Amino acid sequence: MAADPDEIETDPETDGESPGSLFDDIGALIEDGRTYAEAELAFQKTRLGYIAGHAKWIAIFAGLAILLVTLSVVVLVVGILISLMQVMPPIAATLVTMFGMLLAAALLGLIAKRGVRGIAGAFESESDG
Repeated sequence: MAADPDEIETDPETDGESPGSLFDDIGALIEDGRTYAEAELAFQKTRLGYIAGHAKWIAIFAGLAILLVTLSVVVLVVGILISLMQVMPPIAATLVTMFGMLLAAALLGLIAKRGVRGIAGAFESESDG
């Protein structure tokens, strides 16, 4: 009851060729994985270059903005000093302006310190629980 070789049907996808072995399939899968990894690496390199190019300009504009804010504060202090010199001696105007700036700096420092403690407290409660 052996089958006649002429009656054996062939798979239309293989056109009579012997099907690939499991090792061939694994090799093709590994090659596809390598191709995907190389393409992903190239994509990430391109993406990083794009981000780096934009980050450079962002840093430049942020630096210029900080510079302008600093200069504006200096102009404000000089304006306050000149205005106060109209009603009091120059040394008194200088001292009032200086102590006013120190008071503002101390208040901002206390606000920053409170923020740092809040962040530190969040990390401490995480490690305890």
